[in-house]
Amino acid sequence: MPEDSEKSNEPKRERRRKRQRGSSSKTDEETNDSDMICGQHGDQADQVDEQTSAVRFEEINQKLDKLLALCPLIEDLKTQLALLKEENTELKKSLQWATDEVNDLRNNQSEMRAELNNSRDMLQCVQQDLQMQTIRNIKIEAQSRRSNIKFFGVREAEAESNPYETEGIVKLLLVNELKMPEEYVANLKFERVHRMPTKRSAKTPTNRPRPIIAKLTFYKDKGRIFKHVKNIDPGLKIGVADDYPKEIDEMRKALLPVLRKAKREKASASFNVDRLVINGQIYRGPETENFPFYAKVLSS
Repeated sequence: MPEDSEKSNEPKRERRRKRQRGSSSKTDEETNDSDMICGQHGDQADQVDEQTSAVRFEEINQKLDKLLALCPLIEDLKTQLALLKEENTELKKSLQWATDEVNDLRNNQSEMRAELNNSRDMLQCVQQDLQMQTIRNIKIEAQSRRSNIKFFGVREAEAESNPYETEGIVKLLLVNELKMPEEYVANLKFERVHRMPTKRSAKTPTNRPRPIIAKLTFYKDKGRIFKHVKNIDPGLKIGVADDYPKEIDEMRKALLPVLRKAKREKASASFNVDRLVINGQIYRGPETENFPFYAKVLSS
């Protein structure tokens, strides 16, 4: 091996010598010395070239090894990319399905909204009809009680056990407390007279007399009785009032303080069934805002 390397290096040395001889005018000794030096340098250069080549070759081998090591990773990446493409396709299908579902839901929502609006309109109509029917029923009930009259604070007799005895107590009340003529009271016709409620409940105080409700045969007799109410002694705490349905009674009871205040102020005030009239005008103060049937019964 060394002999082969020396033979291969001889042409290079000869070429260097010829160049040096042609380019310089040195003596033979100098030439020989320079040839020796050049030969040494040439050997060193050849060694450096071989080392450099070996290093580069090693680097190339290392890079190739790295590239070969990356091949399985590239194959894995290809496989993963294929899976991602497949998943992307599935996601697109799912997204399209979801979009179709959303569109269907929007269409259903629009239809339901339209049905809801129709139901609201129908419900509003039903509520209006129900209110009108309720007002009419109140009016019919008030009309049926038109000839009724209530008496409050009338002491109960121990032997009062039937309507005839209660009717006698009412007639005595009309004569003794309302100062009505006996002949007129004797001719009064009652369809029915009774205490209300007819039986005491556990919540009813035993020391408080139950109200009396009397239904007159003729409505005009009711007006005559009310004309004599002013003769009752205030100390007796006996009251006389019309008999109306619960809805009207609640309105009149809530507006009673307004009526009394208006009378203290010397205003003309009175109840007209379901409305309070002050100085010829229907009262519509804040107390009436929560009354659903206020001033509507007589108008139905």
